[in-house]
Amino acid sequence: MNLRQFILVSSLICLVGCASKDTGQEFDHALQARWAKVPESDFPPPATTPYDADDQRRDQYLKGYADGVRELLRQHKEGKLTFGDQLPPTEGERPYSDGETAGSLAVVERAADIIKAVTKEQTDKWK
Repeated sequence: MNLRQFILVSSLICLVGCASKDTGQEFDHALQARWAKVPESDFPPPATTPYDADDQRRDQYLKGYADGVRELLRQHKEGKLTFGDQLPPTEGERPYSDGETAGSLAVVERAADIIKAVTKEQTDKWK
């Protein structure tokens, strides 16, 4: 996960903690239940990529995109987000890495909507 993703996800996690009165298991279970309903098909591959001029590199990008979506979606569904450093990709690995980042970011963008929805549900319960 690159630094931009880490900052975005960390910010979302902080927002959840600040916006909710109950940051315990009930909220976590509600998030996981919401994520359980999100299929991979909600994140179709992009119609164009930065590598469209080269079929092999384009295929690598699209494989990375699908893997990025699948992995981050799995982590959200399990409620176990992992963060870590990774070495910069070599030139040959760049298309896959760029695709993986794009796929992960697509899931991260959905996270904001899911967090807002669950926060609203939880807040409505407390009223």
